[in-house]
Amino acid sequence: MYKGDKVRGTLVDTALFGAIFVLVCDMIGRIVIAPYELPIELIVGILGSLIFIGLLFYRLKHGRKAVRLGGAGTGCCSAVPDLKGGAGQ
Repeated sequence: MYKGDKVRGTLVDTALFGAIFVLVCDMIGRIVIAPYELPIELIVGILGSLIFIGLLFYRLKHGRKAVRLGGAGTGCCSAVPDLKGGAGQ
């Protein structure tokens, strides 16, 4: 989401985030009730649904645009012109 619709650029990030997410969910499932273990499906379902709902609310509030992590003027999209328009242009 923060890189836009470029599949090649987001493939590695998605795989890395997915692996870390499942690892963290597994660790949470083992730690929450220490002598026992919670199923990883339960933790993934709860956290995944919360992240999904958070992304939905973000898109409703900000519209369909990529998240800029580096601030304005940094990264690969710094050459994009300002298309606001108006009388001054």
